[in-house]
Amino acid sequence: MPNDCYVLFELIVPFIPEDLIERFSIDALTEDNGGGRLQIWKNGFEKYINGNAFNIAFGYGYGGVDVLGERLVTNIMHNQFLQVLFNYGLIGFVLYLWCLFNCFNNIIKNNPKYLGAFIGMLALSMTITTPPSYKPFWVLLLMAFVSDGNLKNTE
Repeated sequence: MPNDCYVLFELIVPFIPEDLIERFSIDALTEDNGGGRLQIWKNGFEKYINGNAFNIAFGYGYGGVDVLGERLVTNIMHNQFLQVLFNYGLIGFVLYLWCLFNCFNNIIKNNPKYLGAFIGMLALSMTITTPPSYKPFWVLLLMAFVSDGNLKNTE
């Protein structure tokens, strides 16, 4: 672990532009409401809660929730958990959480070396939407189910 920290803080962080580091400071995030995400999330929740029972249970479908952000109308929530809730409703959200829970358990049991990456991706997915085209997240989820215990002995 100390070698990883050395690589991160000595070899990677110094190359990150200063303006980018300032953009992620607590002051900057509170000043601009997380890049407008707070307004998107609030408007998305209002639309979701004010929907009919069918929309609450099954969602609005892919791209079905259009909300006003700071500058534009968007259907991207910049939060995977909210995106799943709004698109696929409470039922889809529960299924998504069940999938994540099973992946977490399988990673702990079969591939604990991937646990840090899995937790990091979950944290990252709270600030971005991770569609199928965002391969690192989905490949990591699939890796949760890869283990020697799942392979049949062919000898």
